[in-house]
Amino acid sequence: MNLNGGYAMIKHNATQEELAVAYKTKRPILLYDEDKRAHWAQINEKEVETIDEETEETTITYEYSYELLNAIEALVDDSGNPRFIEGDGVPLFEIPQGVKISYAKWSLSGTHLMIVLAGEIANGTVLASQSIRYKYEMPAYILDKIIPTISSNSIELKDIMLWGASFTNQALTFRAYKESEYVAITCGGLTLTADRTFRVQFDLLIDTE
Repeated sequence: MNLNGGYAMIKHNATQEELAVAYKTKRPILLYDEDKRAHWAQINEKEVETIDEETEETTITYEYSYELLNAIEALVDDSGNPRFIEGDGVPLFEIPQGVKISYAKWSLSGTHLMIVLAGEIANGTVLASQSIRYKYEMPAYILDKIIPTISSNSIELKDIMLWGASFTNQALTFRAYKESEYVAITCGGLTLTADRTFRVQFDLLIDTE
């Protein structure tokens, strides 16, 4: 095993002693396979209890193994929080007639949090203020990094163009705001003059400090 900067390097055929040393460094593990390709890996420690049949004395030893972290979902920060995680948005109450939501999702990719709402609104639909409202529930380590910048809970307001088939458009204001257990997206008021589609996206920085 070698130490290089902030990580420990091991080979695919590392001995138990080498795995134990690498495990105890508590550093990220870089493993080289038979073809000398590098993979991020995790070393696992397993406690093994052995009882002597004659003396009935118990001996505790440890076994070590590794697993490759090729799945992006396995990447975590220094606190063990997943940094590639996502979830769906759900309506806070019934969506108005004439509105069809096609996509509602949030995704944290490293330090970039993206919150998206998209859909279709039929011609003649009258939207009252906040008649579309979706919530996005997230873990506390994400929510704690989101700071409202407008009023007590508003994060950001955006004027989004709703587009029709003939490329005419209307502007609709969307607002992202924070509650104790979720972030929500809601809309302003508007009367549609054609069948239109929309997509609104809010982007936030969720650092690891």
